[in-house]
Amino acid sequence: MNKPGTVSDSTSSDFKINVLDRYDFRYKSFGLFILTNVVYVFMLTVTIPKTMGFSNGMKLLEMVPTGYDLDYVSELFNSLGEIGRETYLTNQIPVDMIYPLLFGLTYCWLLAYFQKN
Repeated sequence: MNKPGTVSDSTSSDFKINVLDRYDFRYKSFGLFILTNVVYVFMLTVTIPKTMGFSNGMKLLEMVPTGYDLDYVSELFNSLGEIGRETYLTNQIPVDMIYPLLFGLTYCWLLAYFQKN
């Protein structure tokens, strides 16, 4: 309880919480941005080249922005062979499933941050 004639401390504590939220939000946004780009660089430098090493020069499905048909998929998977398909399944696909989620979260979070400021 406040003594008569004193100002409530609630506005001061609200301000501190608001500043901390903004500070925390900024660093979380930056951390998420860094994590997303680390995953992207990892895909570009490790998992995609490792998998493409089995593809005899064919592009992986993720690297064909105009789309692909059933014949291309069949030819790619035949070209990859047993070991290449296993590499694709265990190395590339798990990372490629995480990246779009991180990308979406990161840029939604950044848009929210810039709208808030």
